[in-house]
Amino acid sequence: MGGEQTKFAGLYFLLLSVIFATAFYYSLDLVFHGETPFFSITLFPIFIIVHILLTIIIYGISFKNHLLVSDPLSLLRIRTTIFILVCALIVSVIFPATGIFGLYPVSMAIIHLLILFYAGISFGAVILTGLFFLWRNGTVLIGPNKYIFIIGIILSIGISYATLYIFGQLPIN
Repeated sequence: MGGEQTKFAGLYFLLLSVIFATAFYYSLDLVFHGETPFFSITLFPIFIIVHILLTIIIYGISFKNHLLVSDPLSLLRIRTTIFILVCALIVSVIFPATGIFGLYPVSMAIIHLLILFYAGISFGAVILTGLFFLWRNGTVLIGPNKYIFIIGIILSIGISYATLYIFGQLPIN
């Protein structure tokens, strides 16, 4: 990767991540026909701002120097970040899901689900962007590296989908 491309790699990463996040958001909006309040046009700019901040943090901590090289240690660090992000989503969805059975306050479950919905989309977009950057740099992912990226994207977007389903099942008065 040339010096000019390396100089703007963070900006490219951010722009591509925002494009992927927007595509995921509108894809889920099409699937659910905008039936939940999570697709409010007033929340979308807030989501994009938070996504940008989250992308900058994740890129700066885990991806910045590791997407440009393909040594096993760099890939391990990226894989660990993806694993932690996705596990946090999975564990976090348990609490609002218990709201269906009255074990978690519904008002808190709605806010929790809203945050998880946007976090799932955001994490999925960041992981897909990292995968794209590695592919663009000629890094061939084999074994667990490839599967961690793919499973991370699927689970992140799946969590967002699940939050919409759980929201529909909550006993809202």
